[in-house]
Amino acid sequence: MEIIFLKANNGDSIYISSGNKNILIDTGTGATYLSKPNGRPQNGELKSLINDLQSKNEKIDLLVITHWDDDHIGGVLKWFKEDLESAKSMIKHIWFNSGLLINQYFQSDSAGGDKTIIDSEYNPNTSIRQGITFEKYILDEELSYSLVKTDTANMDNIIDGVKFTLLSPTDKELEKLLVEWEDSSYNPYTSASNKDYDKSFEELLQNEFKEDTAIHNGSSIVFILEIENKKMLFLGDAHPSIVVDSLKTSCYSKENKLKIDLMKVSHHGSKANTSDELLDIIECDNFVISTDGSKHGLPNKETIARIINKHENCKIYFNYPELINQIFTEDELTNNNFETLDVKELSL
Repeated sequence: MEIIFLKANNGDSIYISSGNKNILIDTGTGATYLSKPNGRPQNGELKSLINDLQSKNEKIDLLVITHWDDDHIGGVLKWFKEDLESAKSMIKHIWFNSGLLINQYFQSDSAGGDKTIIDSEYNPNTSIRQGITFEKYILDEELSYSLVKTDTANMDNIIDGVKFTLLSPTDKELEKLLVEWEDSSYNPYTSASNKDYDKSFEELLQNEFKEDTAIHNGSSIVFILEIENKKMLFLGDAHPSIVVDSLKTSCYSKENKLKIDLMKVSHHGSKANTSDELLDIIECDNFVISTDGSKHGLPNKETIARIINKHENCKIYFNYPELINQIFTEDELTNNNFETLDVKELSL
């Protein structure tokens, strides 16, 4: 198995390969595919990955877009815009909870809840611009895609040898996403304009946890992925309470922890997306934070303090390792029982 956390600027893009099966989770910002510094095109790590797969005549068996934020969907939109034919030929199936699919689901007999609040026709104003654009590509090109949520059936039949356990979204989160879209470009509980790197672990652990309230983050596709005897938790930008509720439904608790080999930390290390309650219910030694640190003061050192407090012998990996010396003091790096590492050193 190979797992690569691409340099996706302030976003996520994760490539997993096992044998000749390939999974891509999110695609970062547009620059993850192609940027034009000084007007000159420059391939990002996503385009380099795609070129490599093309050279080996390999496909992307599953593309997961966890939610509609630009730092998760921007790369695939740039790919479709720049080279639609290669995208159509390479992507075999997509998980993407589009406005149209959500609407169709709530109009179906299988949906619960109060259907009277759902419009009878799809309203594009219920999704953000990037989501509409991506959905239009999918529909116009007749690509294979599906809605996924916690009770989606036949999850073991997606890719041979790979098991998925969906933890988010639930019907409740999908319903919120359809009927009420909030502009959460700035939320004091999901981001911070000022970095907290001058604070000690002890100071940060005194802060009260306040959960992210952004609807689009709460609707993130979250799953446990089991492959080659490894178990990994991919959280998108999820709300921790939703993940905890799903784990408790599966009988996990502080006494019966979910044992995983790796956790992709939610929302680029935001202090509003990793709670003590979530950390108490998992047993894990490897945590990955995906961001270049360019937006919203992320990652928050407060999040890392919580992780270390609950998992003192853990390893914390960064796909932009230059952040390590910005976040931690020399004493913190030498006098504690955790390790900070370049994600390129990750070996499960």
